[in-house]
Amino acid sequence: MVRGAGLEARQVALLTDGQRTEWQRTPSIADAQVLVYVPGGRPPANRAVTLAEARPTRWTPRGSVAARFLSHDSTTYRITLNSRTFARGTAAPNEEVVVHASPPERGWLAGTVELEPDELAGDNVRSFAVWIGPAPGVSALPSAGPFAKSALDVLRSSERVADGHDIVVTGGDELATLPALITAPIDPVRLGTANRALERAGIPWRFGARRAGDATVRGPGFEGVTTAVRYDLVAQTGAVAETLAVVGRDAWVVAGPRYVLVGSPLTADATNFPIRASFVPWLGSILTERLVGEPGQVLEAEPGARIPRPRWADGLETVDGQRSSISDVIEAPGHAGTYFLTRNGRRVGALVVNGSPAESQLEQFSANELSQRLHAARALVAPDAPAWSSMAFRGAARRSLLEPALLIALVLLAVEAVMIGARPRRVV
Repeated sequence: MVRGAGLEARQVALLTDGQRTEWQRTPSIADAQVLVYVPGGRPPANRAVTLAEARPTRWTPRGSVAARFLSHDSTTYRITLNSRTFARGTAAPNEEVVVHASPPERGWLAGTVELEPDELAGDNVRSFAVWIGPAPGVSALPSAGPFAKSALDVLRSSERVADGHDIVVTGGDELATLPALITAPIDPVRLGTANRALERAGIPWRFGARRAGDATVRGPGFEGVTTAVRYDLVAQTGAVAETLAVVGRDAWVVAGPRYVLVGSPLTADATNFPIRASFVPWLGSILTERLVGEPGQVLEAEPGARIPRPRWADGLETVDGQRSSISDVIEAPGHAGTYFLTRNGRRVGALVVNGSPAESQLEQFSANELSQRLHAARALVAPDAPAWSSMAFRGAARRSLLEPALLIALVLLAVEAVMIGARPRRVV
C-alpha cells in the first residue's frame, strides 16, 4: 500500500503486541521507514489445552483420548464425551496425557478436553470427535499372503477387529465381495483373473504393466517404504478415488467406495512394507476407518478457514443441532466446537474447529527485536503510546502541492483575462 500510494514519504506505523508465534515470518520493507510500538509489561499467565484428539478416530469400541496442556505448573483437567464427563486428572506442564476408554455410546460423538477457566478462557477448551461402533469382522484369504494374516492376528488380540466376513483382505485374483482390501496377485499368471474380478466388483481400476526394480513409495504413513515389484494401476472411465501412496508419479495405493487397492503383493520380495513397524497400524486404520462400512472421517480446521467439501458429505450439523446443506467449499464456523458432517440427514463424519495452539503462547518480541526482524530502510521505536501517536506519519504529513498549483493557475488566468480586457481597442 505504501509503494502504491505515490507519496514521497514512505512510512509504515506498526502497533502490535509482538507475540512471537505471530512474527515468525516477517516481510522485508527495505524501501520504507517503520515506526514500531510494542506495549510494555509481561503478558498474563495463561493455561491452555494444546492437544485433544481421539486415537484412533474410530473406536471399535475401545480407544483413547490424548491431551496436552500449556501451564506453568500442574493443572487439573476433565474429558467429556457426548456432554458426559468420563475422566478427570492432573497433568504436569506440557505432559501428554492418554486416557483409555470403552464407552457405551455408539455413532459419531463430540468430546472436549477442558481446564478450569482462567483470565484468557478462549483456549481452556479444545474439541475432538470420534466414531464408536463394534469391531468389524475381517478375514484374510490365502492370496493376501502370510504377512496380512499375521497383522490381522495382532489386530484381533487388541480387539481392533474380530473374526468375520464384514471385510475381506485378498489378492485381486480371489476377490468376490466388497468391502475389501485388494492387493496385486502374488502369481503374475493370475493377473488376468484379477482384472476380471475387479470388473465384476465394479471397481474402476485394472492392474497394468509389471514394473520391477527398487522404487520409493511416497505418502502419509509410508516413510521408508520401497517396492521391488509393482503393477501400474490403470484408471478406467469414471474412476473416482483417493490416492493414498505413489511411486514416482504413479498411484500405488488408491481408495474408493468400499475398496482399497494396492499395486504390489504384500510379500517381502515385492515390497518391504509388510515388515515395517508402520504396517500393522496402517492396516488397522484402513480396516476400521475406510472399509468399516460407513464413509466419513474427521476434518480439522481453524475458525473461518475454507476447506473443500468431502465427496461423502452433503450437509453440516451445528453444535445446537441445526442442519444445512454445504457447497463445494466449506467455510469453517467462527466458533470452536464439533460440527457433524451429514449425508442424507445422517452423521457420516465431523468438522472439528479449534484455534491454533500457537495462539496460546504469549511470549513477546520487544520493539527493538521486532524492528530488527523487519529489515526496514529505517526503523524507529516509540518508547510509549503518546510518542508513537506523535511520531506516526510525521514524515508523510506534507500538504499536497496539487491544490496550491491549481489556485495559482486560476489566479494567473484571471490576471491574464483582466489584462486582455484592459487593452485599448484600435478603431479602423
